[in-house]
Amino acid sequence: MSFTSRLRRTRRMRAAVPALRVIDRLRSPEARMKILLATAHPYIPQIAGGAQSSMHDMAIELAKREHEVSVLSGLTGKGWLGLKSRIALKLQGQTHVTDHGLGYPVHRAWFAWEAVGDLVRRTHPDVVMLQSGFPVRIAKSLASSGSSARVGIYLHNVEAEDLGGDLRDLQDVFYVANSRFTANHFHDRSNVRAEVVYPLVRRENYETSTTRENVTFINPHPLKG
Repeated sequence: MSFTSRLRRTRRMRAAVPALRVIDRLRSPEARMKILLATAHPYIPQIAGGAQSSMHDMAIELAKREHEVSVLSGLTGKGWLGLKSRIALKLQGQTHVTDHGLGYPVHRAWFAWEAVGDLVRRTHPDVVMLQSGFPVRIAKSLASSGSSARVGIYLHNVEAEDLGGDLRDLQDVFYVANSRFTANHFHDRSNVRAEVVYPLVRRENYETSTTRENVTFINPHPLKG
């Protein structure tokens, strides 16, 4: 192993301890924090996949625990939201537009990695938790912004093209994975250690009365584990 590789590995190991501390604080109702969840993908209602629903559920739960939560997301020009956002961006001359229709601020930008520096300078979050949607690219923008926020990446899947770069290029970043499968994959692939935090699922939102005669298996795909 080269000196550079050993140095990077040491830095990642040092980052693992603060990672656990931040996760513990997120779980503690006594610690109040300003938390930004960020993705370069469009967000609800423009897109509503598994990662988006997980982010929304996380935001609602953290807000219930009296944390100050907001989301930074990508934006498309489609629909009424896209149209009014396009107009607002041109009129205001800002990198992002903000709406509150989901119960918390959602900052939307054409390119989230270009908007994140300006946003953190305005809002001063304690923690920025990067989700699916080019988290490496956003993390690099954060590193050059001068922000003092702790930066984490929540690994939702094992699709390399979704990262927007190589995790091994990052420093002082902690990692969370949605399953042991995902955590093991990135440990083997990128030598990062991720704390497993399962997605929040509200049973009452999905429970239905059934005949118990059929089983539906949704989205079987080898990349999903």
